[in-house]
Amino acid sequence: MLFEDALHMLCKTNRIISNPFGHCLNIGLGGSGSHTLTKLATYIQDYKLFELDMDKEFTTNDWLEFIRDMLRDIVMQDKGGVFLLSDSQLINEKFLEDINNLLNIGEIPNLFIGDDKESMLMDMKDKHKL
Repeated sequence: MLFEDALHMLCKTNRIISNPFGHCLNIGLGGSGSHTLTKLATYIQDYKLFELDMDKEFTTNDWLEFIRDMLRDIVMQDKGGVFLLSDSQLINEKFLEDINNLLNIGEIPNLFIGDDKESMLMDMKDKHKL
């Protein structure tokens, strides 16, 4: 029975992330395998997996830099990605607010500023010229 439940979870996660702009929230007990099954679904879709590597000195600036790098990587490679985050990594309320903005409006306000934003837009235009 447990293996059948794991297969159902894998199929659901795989179906969700294969959809454009697909995202999901897995809730469960630690050790239930959802983390591993999400990694497997990411591998099946040939997406890149993004996970936070946090230490004691992890700051809001580190968080924003991680998000910038992740979004830049996904956009410039024109390939899907999965951002895997556990509840223990939400050490700051702003992290959850940023994720909410990203999912609801498609951007985090003031994440890219000035020249960085312009150079990324130019790179995207160059990459997608017909």
